[in-house]
Amino acid sequence: MFNNYLNNNRSWKTSNVQMFWGKIAPADHVIQIYEDDIIFMNALFGYVNTGLLEGDSIIIIATKEHIQTLNLLLNNQGYNVDALIARDRYIALEANETLSKFMVN
Repeated sequence: MFNNYLNNNRSWKTSNVQMFWGKIAPADHVIQIYEDDIIFMNALFGYVNTGLLEGDSIIIIATKEHIQTLNLLLNNQGYNVDALIARDRYIALEANETLSKFMVN
């Protein structure tokens, strides 16, 4: 599963993910529209990885399945996810649970 996400060649366009995320200002907002989960997970991993490499703390709101896949990708790249969580460097919130706390209907 890990290799499917990082070695996907179906993308119509490739770019340096770290360069992309590095150009976005800290207060910018980004929306990602994607064709499938492989494209999405490549972008999400790139975002989290770039932030961690820069020493930032990362907060994501994602589905349980996406969080599980991201954690696997991070572990496979040598990150200790539990240690990142313990130091508040990586905060992954489940989307339905989180959104239900402040969304109405």
